[in-house]
Amino acid sequence: MKKHVIDFLKRGFVAMGFGPIVMAIIFAILGATGVVETLSVWEMVKGILTVSLMAFIAAGVTVVYQIERLPIIYATLIHGVALYLDYAIIYLVNGWLKSE
Repeated sequence: MKKHVIDFLKRGFVAMGFGPIVMAIIFAILGATGVVETLSVWEMVKGILTVSLMAFIAAGVTVVYQIERLPIIYATLIHGVALYLDYAIIYLVNGWLKSE
């Protein structure tokens, strides 16, 4: 179990470094399409931190495929649910999806 936690953290921290790059691409697209014209400092900081967290979780959760006792169908289900919740929550926190 300790090995899986360490692998989760390693994968997460490697992917987390790409969060600011992804955030810059997202805001560049939003700016180019006219969706967002200006951002406050808080919006930029929140975006960078949340996308970094999203990348950390998305990369780290792939460790479920290394657990030998876990059947592949359950690993895939856990991976899919974790990614769905990760993306949905981050998108809602940043206001990229409207919660109605």
